[in-house]
Amino acid sequence: MLFSTKNKMRVQHEKQIDYSYQDDSKLELYKKVASSIDFILYIIKYASQNINKLAENLSELPEPYMTPAAAEILYNVKKSIVLFRELSTSIIPSETLCNEDTKNDFLNLHSAYIAYHYDALILLEHSLFSALMGYYTAAYIELRSVLEDVIRGIIFDLIAIPKYREKVKELIKIKGYENIDSMGFGELLFLLKSKLKNNRPELSVIIFDIINNELKNFNPKTSFAKLLKQLKQWNIINAEIFRNIHDLYAKLSKYVHRFHPNYSEVGKRILMGKDWVKLEPVPQELFTFFQNFIEICGWATYITIMDFSVDLQIDKYYKCIDRNFLKDLARDMEELGRTANSWKFVLIKLKSLFTIR
Repeated sequence: MLFSTKNKMRVQHEKQIDYSYQDDSKLELYKKVASSIDFILYIIKYASQNINKLAENLSELPEPYMTPAAAEILYNVKKSIVLFRELSTSIIPSETLCNEDTKNDFLNLHSAYIAYHYDALILLEHSLFSALMGYYTAAYIELRSVLEDVIRGIIFDLIAIPKYREKVKELIKIKGYENIDSMGFGELLFLLKSKLKNNRPELSVIIFDIINNELKNFNPKTSFAKLLKQLKQWNIINAEIFRNIHDLYAKLSKYVHRFHPNYSEVGKRILMGKDWVKLEPVPQELFTFFQNFIEICGWATYITIMDFSVDLQIDKYYKCIDRNFLKDLARDMEELGRTANSWKFVLIKLKSLFTIR
């Protein structure tokens, strides 16, 4: 009796159940939702495994690499990225010395560069994480992109200024990719001259609006050397700095293009006698990356100073920079200036700002 009563109750309950989920379209939707949840869980687990791998890689570094010299280079890595971030925000007009409007005016004038600068900072941080994880190829790709970001950023900032826009030689040689619709810097400069005349816009980032609205097929060929040459013609960098940055870019490009397997993840591990399937740390490669990382942080900082210096010549902006704080930063980078070539140039340029007036 009890059994039959339970069956009766169950039948009544089943009558109330909505079996619409059996509809094929809804069933497919439920499958996609379940699959998406599984994918999110996979990403969370993968990120957790990467964090564990990071700790494992650092703890497994062979004893010879846990030396005072290794500690020093790690300290310089930290100092490099901190100084790149701090100097970029400290060299602009200070609200405490002037007012918020002056600071915002300055930032607007350099908004095109600032957009690329922030992108470069993200890539720097992620390249460091990739290297510590053991993904050296990814780390070098991100590191090279940092150089591309700051160079492109200053180019866009400067072509917003008439005196630089009128002295363009190398940029107009950068054509669009080989198709009918693709456009290069020549078309952009022609458009800027017609739109801006001999004026400088209050926001350099307006160039990106012009591109989006009126030059949708702007797709110049990648030509890092020509961009560098243009900066040299503008006297933003000298011949020695041109060679240093160009050579560093060429070195990193070997890891990016990997035309020779020695620069691939597998090749590097085989050369070092490591298990090429397991992503175990390769200390030699890691410390080579650290040295390149420090140099690139220095060059990115140098380009930042050179970009902002264009307007720091103007009294209303120059009087608003906190020179005492910059002097403290200069003292903090003295050691870097003795050990890394790029930071030597940063130090020289930074000190020159103290004596403009």
